[in-house]
Amino acid sequence: MNLKKNLIITSILIFLGTFLRVLGIVLLNGSLEKSFNFFIIFDLIPEVALAAFILFVSGSDKKDFLAKVRKILLGIFVFCGFYAVFHLIFYKFILPYSYSFEICKRVFSVASYFDSLPFSRIGTDIASFFRLYIKPWNILFLVGDGLVLFAFIRTLVLLGRALRNEEKPDFASAEQISVKRPMVGFREAISQCLFYGYFSFDGCSTRAEYWWFYLFCSLVSGLLMALQLVAKSLYYEKLYFAMLVLMVIFSVFTILPSISVAVRRMHDSGHRGFFIIIPIVGFVLLFMPSVESSEFRSGRSLYTTANLIGKILVSLMLVIYVIYMIVMLRTLWFFL
Repeated sequence: MNLKKNLIITSILIFLGTFLRVLGIVLLNGSLEKSFNFFIIFDLIPEVALAAFILFVSGSDKKDFLAKVRKILLGIFVFCGFYAVFHLIFYKFILPYSYSFEICKRVFSVASYFDSLPFSRIGTDIASFFRLYIKPWNILFLVGDGLVLFAFIRTLVLLGRALRNEEKPDFASAEQISVKRPMVGFREAISQCLFYGYFSFDGCSTRAEYWWFYLFCSLVSGLLMALQLVAKSLYYEKLYFAMLVLMVIFSVFTILPSISVAVRRMHDSGHRGFFIIIPIVGFVLLFMPSVESSEFRSGRSLYTTANLIGKILVSLMLVIYVIYMIVMLRTLWFFL
């Protein structure tokens, strides 16, 4: 399927996501008359404009033009992504407890102008599910924003593929890749994951490197958990809280290298990195042997756009996790 057809399908997905949001608004307000006012129509303009713009881009095959479009869309994607994180933090963790402050009222009035950005409310939609506030319109909002987000990422990936040269980059020679690599030990695996490949999706990682690092994370987490349970059984509340803080810090510190080494393990088994998020399949592939003919063996970045989008999404999820854990620790501290 060529680029034009793919982009047309992507724009249709955005239109479909917008339609689901409109349907959710109708269900929320209870009638069509209350739903379609100036503010609701204004709220849908960015997503409709995005879909129309992608349709316009699908008619061009000039690489210079596509490169500029990709840069513009990538900038918009990053801005919308960080605003989605801000939207979640501000509306779920700050505004409900600090609305009386004048600065929060001003931030609220300014932020409301950006709420119409594509997938800007997907974080709050997901949070509603975690709080078991599941209504029909929440489901439509979440699916609609999810479709728009998926279509946005798909557009960037398609443009990245179109701009990439059709010829594969020069890989290592057959003699080089056929040489058996030395077995990675415990220290080498930790050093590779924490210092050299902390947040790198390029290249491959052997089974030994992945499982040695997994063992290291499990041992440290188990030790901290054991100390936490001992402190709790002896009613040492401050020590219990300190061990909990250390566990959170360690988890935050190891999230990025854990995801990175898992992606490189997928590469080593001859698959793309996104296979790690496929249920059951990703877990099974972690045990698969190395494929010496893997295209990722050269260590070069073959899918620049996909890697960049993946790192942005992982970074956003890490920020949300850190904020959530800070709020949880703060709440727990008041009960101690």
